[in-house]
Amino acid sequence: MELLAALSRVEWTARRPASACRASSHDQASRASEGRSRIVEIDTKRCAGAVVQAGRFRITKALRASKLASCRDSRFHVCVGVEEEESHASKIVKKAALAYIAAEMGSFVFLKELVAVVHHAYDQGVPLLRLKAESAALNMESGFVDPMFDQQQLEIFTSWMAIIYVTIAMRRGQDLEDNELVDKTDRQIRGVCSFVESTLQVLGQGYDLERLKLQQTFARIEEKDILPESSPAMELMRQNTRLILLTASMTNACQSELLDDHTSDVRSLAMQLLAGFIGAVSGSEYCLRWFAQTACVAHRSGIPVSALCKALDATEFSQDGDVIPVGLSRDGSSVYLKVSLFARWLTVTYLAQESNLSNDLLEREDAFWQADNSVEKVTSLEAERQGILQFVRNAVREAAEIEGKEKLETFERSISNPFLEADSPTVLFMRQQAKLATLARDYGHGTKQ
Repeated sequence: MELLAALSRVEWTARRPASACRASSHDQASRASEGRSRIVEIDTKRCAGAVVQAGRFRITKALRASKLASCRDSRFHVCVGVEEEESHASKIVKKAALAYIAAEMGSFVFLKELVAVVHHAYDQGVPLLRLKAESAALNMESGFVDPMFDQQQLEIFTSWMAIIYVTIAMRRGQDLEDNELVDKTDRQIRGVCSFVESTLQVLGQGYDLERLKLQQTFARIEEKDILPESSPAMELMRQNTRLILLTASMTNACQSELLDDHTSDVRSLAMQLLAGFIGAVSGSEYCLRWFAQTACVAHRSGIPVSALCKALDATEFSQDGDVIPVGLSRDGSSVYLKVSLFARWLTVTYLAQESNLSNDLLEREDAFWQADNSVEKVTSLEAERQGILQFVRNAVREAAEIEGKEKLETFERSISNPFLEADSPTVLFMRQQAKLATLARDYGHGTKQ
């Protein structure tokens, strides 16, 4: 308890998230001259709870075929000067958000990926202010009924990036006052500086990440005897401490597998799919769409489902808080269930991209997983294949009926089961997979970007 006691003395107050950023109206004359570029104006005093310099700034999000004016020094201008740099910063934030959502679900693998992605941004000279602005823009442009993050989640996401930036700077002995990548006037930076500094001091006294994890485990056991639930503030402090120590241990050697853009790299695609899978099962619409898009890329690259499953290790499916309500067991049953569902999702997306959903697809080995002694201990039976194919047919046809493209007879509706409650886990999983099939159909046929 020594480390937690030392850290609890640090005054670190988390403020209530501020209101969401506000999008300005388009200037018609500017849009005609510059192409389809969208201007989003953000109040810097109230951007996801992050106080930045006074006044307003604008983010220019370039759409396809946009031609943007150049900027002399993009690191000091929030208005993006070069489309190539804009897309790079946007890509970093998208991958960081993907890793963050999976890490929030208890995946230590993707907590390390989050550190690696943000570390890459630091080494590339991308200012933290820029990442936070891109995060706010991405959240507003998600286009869903619910945004990718609510205000509290967006605040935590940007604060984690701030913690990583400050930790890297302090570990490298860089003065924050003269650091071009970190704005010392930023409220989040001011809030985490003392906490990071105190944690690193404790690290110098002989603590490391493994010792911290062991100590926090015993601390939780002791707290359960006193309190029915762990304090949210204490849990947040534990997460931040773990993040600081992890970042400190990865300061010199950091490489993210999520940032690999090679569409034929099986390992990189498998990691992106796993991150999307973990987030999607938890209910993230952003992760569900990411999974569908990435699966379509893998399908077009000719990568079999079994190859994607074999590219992942069994330990990478484990989480502190399981996405599937099955506890860890010695026989690895929870891993078996996760990989089984992961492989099924891939098969659903592969089949949904086919224009002709005939029984001939049952012979397509690339769309199904193969049972062997590796991580995916799944039995690929003929009946299972037929069941998945029929499910995809029904999901695609019902989606077509909703879109007014097809009319189904009553006896043809077989996705729903009248004996299941509407809010049962089985129905929710079926709905997710039905939506996944529809997304894969649209992405695979090029009807959705």
